[in-house]
Amino acid sequence: MITVGQKLRNERIRQGLELKPIADELKISSRYLKAIEDEDWDQLPGGFFGRSFVRQYAAALGLDPVEYEKAGPQPEIEPEPVVVQSLVHQRKDQQINVPPLMSPPGKGLFDLKMWAAVGGLVMAIAAGSYLYTWFQDGQSGKSQVASAAKTKNAAGEKQTSELLTQTTAREQTESLHSISVAATESSWLEISSEGKRLFMGLLEVGQTREFEKAQSARMVVGNAGGVVIRRSGHDIGPIGPRGQVRVLLFRPDAWEILQSNPNAVQPKPATETASTADED
Repeated sequence: MITVGQKLRNERIRQGLELKPIADELKISSRYLKAIEDEDWDQLPGGFFGRSFVRQYAAALGLDPVEYEKAGPQPEIEPEPVVVQSLVHQRKDQQINVPPLMSPPGKGLFDLKMWAAVGGLVMAIAAGSYLYTWFQDGQSGKSQVASAAKTKNAAGEKQTSELLTQTTAREQTESLHSISVAATESSWLEISSEGKRLFMGLLEVGQTREFEKAQSARMVVGNAGGVVIRRSGHDIGPIGPRGQVRVLLFRPDAWEILQSNPNAVQPKPATETASTADED
């Protein structure tokens, strides 16, 4: 059975093409294309990026890239989380029966008279308090209405001010996290944010792409030396040499560059310029 790599190699040879011109056209290293033909997946970027190179190579040869959708390095399988079960030891407490306290015996008629006097005194105090409160309410009714209206107006003005402040802060935050990519050479570009793909395709010389509200984003550049990337209006500097693939991860407070090896991570603060070493 003919493998994927053999099909691509046979089609290239049938068309009389060499690897170098195809690599220059796709902005993908020729050693990656050779690794695809040899099906040496360890030489390619892992997961989605390696499979994307296979589809681009097939399209460059005039083949249907959909047929090569699942060809290439497969994503690593994440280990299943270890579930730690906690054991709760229950203890049955001993119940202690305490007999209820008995009320002392009454003292007859004397106690009834005393409690009746106390009750009358309490009722007199409550009635006096009610009359005093009613009188005070009648005198201060107008002042309370005016005070309530003033308080309501102040609360409305405060709420309006807070809404304006929050809107201005949100607009400033979205502007701070904008990303722009300008092509000085032809370069393949893919960028996604919050699980949604914002753009994928080829940027020609002089073209610029703007991406607003990209607080957290992942960018794949096929020609690292052929683009100028700005974050919040500031140039982040060179990300790698010409013809090399670079993966950039943007976070609200920093950004990182991944080289062709996904495990080689170079964390860079958001205010600094990142650079990577040239590949062979």
